[in-house]
Amino acid sequence: MPRSSAAKFAAAHEELKFHTNRALTSLSAAGDAVSADDQQLLREVLTNLPQLAGLANAMIFDEEIPTNCRGTLAHGLFYLYSEFDLVPDLAGKLPGNGFVDDFYIMVKVFDQTLKHPGALECINRHWSGGDFMLTLESCRKVAHEALKFIPPKQRVMVESIAG
Repeated sequence: MPRSSAAKFAAAHEELKFHTNRALTSLSAAGDAVSADDQQLLREVLTNLPQLAGLANAMIFDEEIPTNCRGTLAHGLFYLYSEFDLVPDLAGKLPGNGFVDDFYIMVKVFDQTLKHPGALECINRHWSGGDFMLTLESCRKVAHEALKFIPPKQRVMVESIAG
């Protein structure tokens, strides 16, 4: 991909980090309005989403990674960074709930990516957060549990998009 694309992805990633940090701050300020369990669940979404997106950003520009694998990652990033969003990131009464659909799709994207031969080795080259498979397993559990924050109609569409 051209360098201008890399710069656009980097800028979109910085914006994502800004908004997830802002949602984390709002979540902390919510106090008793949000149960401790729901706060923890959303905190997991908001801290892991930028990490998964950063990994995908790095991988789509790695020419050693097969094109079809990079395409799978780009698909997830397109949903994450596009203006189209089934659950708007900055809407809702519950801070951070708008990122659940993005997180769910990114987790599914990595599940799909791992089906490509050699994908785990490529992931490990770019991942600096410990054992990626343990992280992904934890993210899967969080993503499925966090779907409860998405209204039923949107939930069905998110699950359909994610495959």
